[in-house]
Amino acid sequence: MLFQTTCLICEGPAADGRFCLNGHWLVGVPDTCCGWCGEILSQRSQQCGRCRGGQNYPLPSRSLFRLNEDARLLLHRLKFDGYAGLFDLLVPSLESWQPWEDAEDFVLVPVPLHPRRFWKRGFNLSEKIAAVLGDTWGLPVYPGLVKQKENATQASLNRDERQQNLKGSFLWKPRSGVGKVLLVDDVFTTGATFLACAEALKGHKIKEVRTASAFRTPLFKTL
Repeated sequence: MLFQTTCLICEGPAADGRFCLNGHWLVGVPDTCCGWCGEILSQRSQQCGRCRGGQNYPLPSRSLFRLNEDARLLLHRLKFDGYAGLFDLLVPSLESWQPWEDAEDFVLVPVPLHPRRFWKRGFNLSEKIAAVLGDTWGLPVYPGLVKQKENATQASLNRDERQQNLKGSFLWKPRSGVGKVLLVDDVFTTGATFLACAEALKGHKIKEVRTASAFRTPLFKTL
């Protein structure tokens, strides 16, 4: 780090030993998002078109940032290039995030990685996010989901293909006192991962499931 001359995010010329001259911006999810599923909308509305049409995403969902290009670069460097320390950039925003006022009875459950992927990466970003949110919101964190199936990458799959790819991937380890679950992940793209996790919770006396993600892929590809 003492001799860092390129930006830690995009590898351009560094202005201060860490980030490039042009700067990088993480853009928050606007208040125009759907009040139920959290979908990012282009104009203010109580619900997105899917929710108004009765095909709403079944889990109440909130996200902190839009997955813009800077966010994509940051996540890639953090998760795949060994720059785990970049997580510190997200911590202040996570600590000030309060998407719900009625979540006091929930338990935070991070979305797990398959053991092979965890070994390769060295950490689970969802667990790091859940730990910060747990401290901030005063809620317990329980890593009760297990990824029992290593799936093909989701990047090139559509919504239906993602859901099929993840079917039966997760296993829930029941624990007494867990009645409401707030699933935590780094990125919400189609919601297929959260749905697969929620499926694993069925039959275990879970009364309510919500989701929280640090980033959300916008419906409209704008800042």
